[in-house]
Amino acid sequence: NADIRGFQYGLTTGYGTNSTESGSFGTGTFDADLSGLDSDTTYHFRAMAHNSQGWSYGVDKTFTTQEPGQTPVFTAKTEDYSSTSRSSTTFTHNTPAGENRVLVVIVHIRGDQSVSTVTYNSGSLTLGKLHSSGIATGQRVEIWYLVNPPAGSYSVAVNYTGSPTADGVVALSYNAVDQVTPIGDTAGADSTSGTNPSVSIDVNSEYSLVVGGVSFRGGDTGPFTPGTGTTERYDFASGAHSIHDDSYAGGEEGHDI
Repeated sequence: NADIRGFQYGLTTGYGTNSTESGSFGTGTFDADLSGLDSDTTYHFRAMAHNSQGWSYGVDKTFTTQEPGQTPVFTAKTEDYSSTSRSSTTFTHNTPAGENRVLVVIVHIRGDQSVSTVTYNSGSLTLGKLHSSGIATGQRVEIWYLVNPPAGSYSVAVNYTGSPTADGVVALSYNAVDQVTPIGDTAGADSTSGTNPSVSIDVNSEYSLVVGGVSFRGGDTGPFTPGTGTTERYDFASGAHSIHDDSYAGGEEGHDI
């Protein structure tokens, strides 16, 4: 096991700054929160780890910090859905070129199901938020994201822990997203028939964009009506059946502080 792990980063491949943590670490992914970075600047970084044999280093990679005064910009969408049980789905999504890209994948399933993995071009996405009713007659929404996805058309692959009766998946691409801290506050809620769920979000960064998804039981419950100031990006159903199908909607709303 490693006793130290972390990253080297800087403006060149000479790096110059280390961010590390000590402990006992096995194999697997890890991350670090960085502060004091210049805006609109490209940084080089590489992973590093230490054990009894010495230091090991990963390959050089880069990220670009957000230009000040930019709200994230929506660039592309792909929908995928099924009204029959399936344990996974794969579909093609085109990520347009642009600075500071982030891919968001929103998965809508029944409340007793869950997602095991989401990948794009074989790169693993990170789970940003999930909210579930926890029951088979309810719904579950999971929001996954990938910082700096490759531009172009690649496969989005979603694997479930079971086989949802119905499911809907949406891939959304955005540019001008902070590459160091792309996700801020998260929240979720559910409600019973005849009532509207509501959440409160703490917008603690300038030029924030709140992205969300909603799942309704029954394919005949749409269409969804977005609130004032909300841009709807998708509104569809897995089918028209009132029991075996579900409806899905979502979009985003910009906020400045």
